[in-house]
Amino acid sequence: MEEKTRKKRENSSSIYETTSSSSDNDNSSSLQVDFEFFNPRLGDLYTLRTLLRQLIGPDSDSIDINGLSDLVICQTLVGSTVKMDGIEGDPLAFLSVLNMNYYCEKECIKRIKSYIMTKICSEKEFYDFFCTCFEGTGPNIGLILSERLINMPIQVVPAMYEMLFEEIQWAQDDKEPYNFEYYIIISRSSQERVDQKGLKKRRRMAESKKKTLYFHQEDEIFKEKSLYSVTYDYSQCKGLDDVSYDRNNEARHQGEIIMISKEKLKEAINELKTMIT
Repeated sequence: MEEKTRKKRENSSSIYETTSSSSDNDNSSSLQVDFEFFNPRLGDLYTLRTLLRQLIGPDSDSIDINGLSDLVICQTLVGSTVKMDGIEGDPLAFLSVLNMNYYCEKECIKRIKSYIMTKICSEKEFYDFFCTCFEGTGPNIGLILSERLINMPIQVVPAMYEMLFEEIQWAQDDKEPYNFEYYIIISRSSQERVDQKGLKKRRRMAESKKKTLYFHQEDEIFKEKSLYSVTYDYSQCKGLDDVSYDRNNEARHQGEIIMISKEKLKEAINELKTMIT
C-alpha cells in the first residue's frame, strides 16, 4: 500500500450532551462535552493496545495485539481517535478498518483470521463463506476494530463511522485497497441471568432464555442486519472474574463475531443515528 496522507478533519469537534442522575433524588442534569476527532498517531499506541485488549477480552493473549495496533497506527488513510485534551491527549475511543485480504501475510492478520475461524467453525455456512473470501476471486473483507471507554456517549459512534465511510471512499478514489464488500466486527456481550425466584413453572420456562447485554449498543443493530453472526464462549476464561459481568447475577461474558455487508452497515449507522437523536 502506497504511503499517503490525506488530511482528516484534524481538530474537528462535536459537542454532546450527557445525562447523569442521582439515585438519591431522581434529579438528572445534562453536561455538554466537547470531543475532538484525530487521525491515529504513534503517541496513541499504548492506549490503542489497551483498548484492543479490552475489545478482545480474555482471549486477547491469543491475538497479536501489538501487531494489530501497529497496523492501525501505520494506516494514514483511514481511522479515527476521539479525544478531549487535544492531539496529545489519550484516545477515549477509536475506530479503524484493516483489509484482511491485503494484509493476509501479516502475522497479526494470520492469527486473528485463525481465531475467527476457530470461533465460527460451528456455523458451517458462515465458516465456508468466510473461507471463500480469501480465495483468489473472493470479495475483500474489512476487519473493523472499534472500542471506547465505558462511559463514552453513544453519539460519537455515528460520527466515527461516517468519517470512516468518507475516508474509505477517498482511498478508493486514490486506487487504494479499501473496496470492501463485507466487514467482520469482533465485539463482546454478556448474558444476564433471569431471576426466577417466585415465578410459576410455566413462566420460568418462558423466561428461561437469557437476556443478551451488548457492551456496544450499536452491535445489536449490526446483528439484526448481519449476513452471519456468532456468539461464542471465550477460550481463556480461568475464573469468575473472567466470566462474570456482575458478581451478584454472574452474567457471563461472551464474544461476538458479526459479518455484515457494506450496504447493511451504512443502514445500521443511519438507524442508530436516528435512534439517538
